[in-house]
Amino acid sequence: MIAVACSTKATGAKPAGRAPRADPVKRINRAIEALDWQAAQAALDVIDNDGYRVCSATEADWDRYVESEEQEMKSRHFEFRDNSIFLIEMSGGLHGSIADGIDDAIKEATRPEVTGTEHRVLWAHRDVYVDTTDEPAANKLPKLEPDCSYGPDPDIGAIKPPQVRWNEFHTLKVEVGVSQGWRSMNAKVLRYCAFPGIRYVLCVFVPPDMSVRQYKLFSITNNQLEGPAPDLVAPIPITAATRVRMDGRRLLALPDDTALPGRFPPELVLDLNPILKRASRLHTK
Repeated sequence: MIAVACSTKATGAKPAGRAPRADPVKRINRAIEALDWQAAQAALDVIDNDGYRVCSATEADWDRYVESEEQEMKSRHFEFRDNSIFLIEMSGGLHGSIADGIDDAIKEATRPEVTGTEHRVLWAHRDVYVDTTDEPAANKLPKLEPDCSYGPDPDIGAIKPPQVRWNEFHTLKVEVGVSQGWRSMNAKVLRYCAFPGIRYVLCVFVPPDMSVRQYKLFSITNNQLEGPAPDLVAPIPITAATRVRMDGRRLLALPDDTALPGRFPPELVLDLNPILKRASRLHTK
């Protein structure tokens, strides 16, 4: 692995006459442009890798990059930890096909023609982060960008936490790992527990050669993870018989005395195997 010079840490008092500190977004973009992409791909192809270090940065600089519309590469393909930015997924390819397939499957299972409702009652918000930039420190959330996210419609009686807007109220977040392994996704699950109203985190892991196909589904109640810590949960193999099941009422954040709208399923069932088979056909030589 290589480290590109991209330090954004303050080094003490600024001497008189020193040039203003460079824009961190531009500096991070330059570091991404300078990456040895062959070395990065080789590092990411190792199962359960630690990512590929891009440069050093402060958390404030990383937040600036996430918020920026001038990203050299989408910020959701990176993560910030240990005062550094790491590349954890390549864009597009197998990762994109699996994420798209999961999103399509959930939207198909909950479209109005299926649920018997006038409009969608479970909305897809894809990879948006929850923006708490202007909130008090106690209410700030990490700028995590899932591969997919879903939340209830405002007009069905869902109970929304007061800290978030409707388009930021996500009861389900999905993480797909092709280069990023379980260590990275397990850590994200714990961070997602802080998000108001979250009920489920679904993680799917499939390495580039698709030799392993696994998932974990985590349930969260009142910001507390149910069951063991993520790293103690064994991943479940994805086979033709695998079904991921989530409670429809929890996905829609409905109180116990409110009926499910239309024919919305009491249990949303997701079949991951066809999604992976299609992705395999698209990306296997």
